[in-house]
Amino acid sequence: MACTIARHRGLCATASLWLLAGCAPAWQPVAPAPPRRLAATQAVRLWRQGEEVTLRAVRLTADSVTGVPWRLDPGCAACRVGYALAELDSLRTGRTDLRSVGAVAATAAIMVILGIGIERSFGPD
Repeated sequence: MACTIARHRGLCATASLWLLAGCAPAWQPVAPAPPRRLAATQAVRLWRQGEEVTLRAVRLTADSVTGVPWRLDPGCAACRVGYALAELDSLRTGRTDLRSVGAVAATAAIMVILGIGIERSFGPD
């Protein structure tokens, strides 16, 4: 038997929804705020002169951002780098902890279950 889109429309619908969900913004702009420290699991992605840098264990002040490059130990004080806010093109935050991974896994599981249900309901007999 030939494998056609009509025969697998439930799985195609699920794949489409999954792809659309992947287009949702995961990184949010950082609004100007009073000086603060962010959680070690809170990632900050910044762009400066076309270069992208991801930091964690970030500290924000009125005129600068400091943090540890993502792949290094957040407790490494000697690894800390800093940038003046005035020289940044963009500054965004995103979560990288287990809650984020769990949310993605739960969404994937729901999409698979829905796809199987749609396939069984509307699939070929």
